[in-house]
Amino acid sequence: MMTLLIKDWRLQSPATLCLGLIYVLLPFIVFTSHAAEEGMQRALTSDTLIGVFFISAGAGMGISLLIVPAFGGISFARERRDRSAEFLASLAVSRARVVGSKVIVAAVLFVLPWLLSGVLLLIAWAIQGFGTEWMQSGPRYDDIEPFKWLLLIQMMLFGIAWLFSSIVRSETIATAGAIFTVVLLCLGYALYRNRLERVVGSFSAAEMADFVATIGTLILGIGGFISGTIIALKRISP
Repeated sequence: MMTLLIKDWRLQSPATLCLGLIYVLLPFIVFTSHAAEEGMQRALTSDTLIGVFFISAGAGMGISLLIVPAFGGISFARERRDRSAEFLASLAVSRARVVGSKVIVAAVLFVLPWLLSGVLLLIAWAIQGFGTEWMQSGPRYDDIEPFKWLLLIQMMLFGIAWLFSSIVRSETIATAGAIFTVVLLCLGYALYRNRLERVVGSFSAAEMADFVATIGTLILGIGGFISGTIIALKRISP
């Protein structure tokens, strides 16, 4: 099993390295932009440094929306494309172990952006001081709401990319297909919610639309992941 985990981790290493590099560079990029606009002395103040790490954490999560589906898209499609899946099928390793290894690696990679953003936020809070009023009272719902939708969209992106990866032989098609599908769904929902607010003008109706969108996103994300896993387990040919 360890050999399979190492193999799957290496398979995902380019996208993982890209994500890590983005998180390393983001604070420097944001800090440099502040220094160029406000001057080095102003950029080195604690308020600016706190903002640098907060902005970097948020920007990293936004950029990860393009990389998370790549993790799902690579999982099955790349091995089927370069025919290494045929070599795996010839070994004395059950398909359940092969797929299980990919599931474990995928789970780690899915939470990776959250861990990296969490590190940046901890640095910001350390500069700000852990005894501040915000830290003592805890985050408000308005602070958490964007992260809830970010998590749901990531789940949907990853689940659909995982499903496509179990069907096609190109990780590029699987990844791009997932992003295109989610963009269309999000645009459709935004247009529908905007029309709902204008026509109905009811806050409860908008809340109900958000609830339906939340459930639908969960179904697409989890359903895509489960469906892709079943397809990979039932596949006769690599």
